[in-house]
Amino acid sequence: MTSPDTPGTDFDAPYFHLGLVVEDLDAAMEELSRATGLRWATITRREIGDWTYRLVYSVTGPPFVELVEGGEGTPWDVSTGPRLDHLGWWIGDVDAELERLAAVGVPVERDLRELGSATFVKAPASGLKIELVGRDRRARFEQMFSGQ
Repeated sequence: MTSPDTPGTDFDAPYFHLGLVVEDLDAAMEELSRATGLRWATITRREIGDWTYRLVYSVTGPPFVELVEGGEGTPWDVSTGPRLDHLGWWIGDVDAELERLAAVGVPVERDLRELGSATFVKAPASGLKIELVGRDRRARFEQMFSGQ
């Protein structure tokens, strides 16, 4: 499916979530709930290879807010402070979109699909990291967004 907003891409517009890397997941949830009224799904603990991290999605959205708490040496290391880490889009054919993005100068930063996760690319001029999530995973995400 080509996005009606950006001809030639397979991105569903608009993005469906933004990912924030935080030092203390519980404190960030509480702070954002008080400040913005966001409500949260259940916290999940995950492992990808040697990396262990916790994450949670807001049930308020879209766009949804993803908070990720990772340790030192993981892609979610916060030794330089919390940050906006990425924007996530639904993609039909991730491999085809990766080829298209490489051709326009946006390379893969980390492909974690073999480890049960997503693929991240990074746009060099803006510094924006983009998470490509296959549409085939959408039902699982929507269940999480519903708080189940």
